[in-house]
Amino acid sequence: MTGEVAVAAGGCHLFSGCGFPAPGQQDFKFDTLFTIGAWHVTKPELLAILCALIVIAFFWAAFRKPKMIPGKTQSLGEMAVVAVRDQIIRPQLGSKGDKYLAYISAMFFWILLCNLVELVPVLQFPVMARIGFVLPMVVIMYVLYWYQG
Repeated sequence: MTGEVAVAAGGCHLFSGCGFPAPGQQDFKFDTLFTIGAWHVTKPELLAILCALIVIAFFWAAFRKPKMIPGKTQSLGEMAVVAVRDQIIRPQLGSKGDKYLAYISAMFFWILLCNLVELVPVLQFPVMARIGFVLPMVVIMYVLYWYQG
């Protein structure tokens, strides 16, 4: 009976006997961190922008001054792009898909980094779990697919 009281009072936790409460919609509502004009920036939006900036900064640092004998950053960037080309684009689209290499590489690493943010202890939220981030990407890809077809 104490477990039911704890649940009704909102004090249900792992050791109160009521079990672990299932996550609900309240876990996906974020408070505004700060505002820019009419835009109220939340944690997922900030993480998505941060991930995009990290991807842009990495590829900019890797390819801003390409050399014939690449350094460490350029080698890592080249390996990443070649991996996307050889493991994702070429098996699906063939060599004609190489013209989409920059777009697909950027999207791949942005989505990967957004999902890896979940593992960072302070951040701990997979940005791509929000439909507001996934739906525009799906619409863009679907329209691009129609246009190319």
